[in-house]
Amino acid sequence: MDPRSELDRAMDNFFYRDGTPERARTLLEAFIREHLPGIVSAAGSGDPEREAIADQQLTSGVVFFARAAEGRPEILRAYEDVARTVATEQVELVLKLLMHAGDAATAAFLREFAEQPVNHRFAPMLAHALQQGLGRAPEIEQAARAPVTNASHLDLRWAEFMATGDTTKVAEIVAVLGWPDRLRDHLRPLLAPRNWLASLFARRSRPSVIVQGLEPLGFRFDPTTHALLNREDLDLLAILSDGRPDGARFKAFVDALPVKPATEVAVAATTKASAMWSLASNAVEHPRVLAVCEAAAEQQTGAARLSLIELLTLVYQRLGDFAAARRAWSDYLALDPDRVGARERLVELELELQFADIQQASAAATISVELSPAASVAAARRCGGQLARTDAYHARAHYTLHSQPLDDEAMIRGDWRGRHSGRDRSRMWRAFWTRKDSDGLVDEWLDIDGVNYMSGPGLWIKTPPGFISRAADNALLRNDRFAALLRDHSPSRGVALSGAANRIELTYDAADLGDLTPVEPTRGLQQVTLSIDPATHWLTRVRVAPAAGSARDFELICSFVVPERPFTLEAPPGALDMTNATPTSLPD
Repeated sequence: MDPRSELDRAMDNFFYRDGTPERARTLLEAFIREHLPGIVSAAGSGDPEREAIADQQLTSGVVFFARAAEGRPEILRAYEDVARTVATEQVELVLKLLMHAGDAATAAFLREFAEQPVNHRFAPMLAHALQQGLGRAPEIEQAARAPVTNASHLDLRWAEFMATGDTTKVAEIVAVLGWPDRLRDHLRPLLAPRNWLASLFARRSRPSVIVQGLEPLGFRFDPTTHALLNREDLDLLAILSDGRPDGARFKAFVDALPVKPATEVAVAATTKASAMWSLASNAVEHPRVLAVCEAAAEQQTGAARLSLIELLTLVYQRLGDFAAARRAWSDYLALDPDRVGARERLVELELELQFADIQQASAAATISVELSPAASVAAARRCGGQLARTDAYHARAHYTLHSQPLDDEAMIRGDWRGRHSGRDRSRMWRAFWTRKDSDGLVDEWLDIDGVNYMSGPGLWIKTPPGFISRAADNALLRNDRFAALLRDHSPSRGVALSGAANRIELTYDAADLGDLTPVEPTRGLQQVTLSIDPATHWLTRVRVAPAAGSARDFELICSFVVPERPFTLEAPPGALDMTNATPTSLPD
């Protein structure tokens, strides 16, 4: 295991709240034994990039361990234990931490340590520190308090927060979102009208070329003057996709410009994007971070407030609080109603809230009343008829295979948006696949009216005919097979459930639905339980599992929603057209 990953994991697990001396000792030993040698090697490599990374890793680690021990005698005792056991050539780092944060007991320990013959090489350093008095080391304080100018300074703020829980460090990261919009400043003169002589000899105006390159990224322009119309922060718009830094997106932005941004401009923009990403990621795990962001969103104005509201929307969505996400994004729309894709995003959040309500209702405590066979059949027929009359709906499915390991590639979520009219059917299908051998990498696949698109991180490809499509059309997310079951067959039993959410549940003990999923074959008899809204007769949720006596062990959960404002999937802009390529030539 990468010791840096272990260190990061420990920090993310609320060390500031419940970090014990035992945990501190384990972390420091791992850092010194497993991580420090690599830092030392890189620092002397002569490679400027490796040396810069090594310096940042060392500084972040030192700041974390220094702050974790300040004012905590029990952590100092743990560090002293490490100093007693670690190899002589690696103990200097521990000694510097003790000199920085030590107390009276630490001073006694250092005197004893210096008197041991094996430690005589450190005696002058320790004698000087004891003479001056133990206290905060200037080099550590200088590094920790350096003003934020790049992403490495953000890491230092996070190291302090993870060690101490000090939210003033989070506020310093939030302040980065209020930096000047450097990419906007870079774009403005490039969009200005050129003099008449330059325009006379140019085939196309420079602004029109820029507009053509940036509009697919969500940039908006006045059709006459080419002036920028975006209210949001362009540093973030150019770099982030769904709240995460996207190198391919930033490259597309830079490639669209006749004059590239200066290095200092790019560094400022990427630092701001890193601040946005790290705040959103940590706010999901740390309520203190979320509280700081919520307070700042109330206080900020302009593009900084828009950025914070967007950040909160992302966080609420990742936390599964879709009601809060919808409220936040509604606030965003009130301030920036013309942002590209903003209204569609609100519709998606409303849809997510409906799916969440279905999930919550399925787990709600209820009172059940058995239905008579005749009442069960009547409920089934009404639901089947409603499904036949509703030609547009949205669906979501989760498939779980028990009792055996998943394949290397597995579908983790699927979404279907379809419109049915007789035998003609337009469809949109989105599948998310994860690859275990690629550190949790997730591919997204779209199938829009038979045209397939795939995406790895930051790159969409329009795939050629015959390419293996993980977005293949299948009955997994279609309700027509369930409609046929409801229309043509009688349930084994039915119950009416009342409580937080009223519903009817019909169960078919031995139904044959055919092959429902591309993940694993599910042919054969299945036990199917269908949840029906008694007010609308709509099928809201389906659970499919093997029938009694089957050797297979899987569970398929499907949810169906008819939103008030349906939305569609659009072909991803700027997708690389590989329709004429052979499947083997596509990126893996």
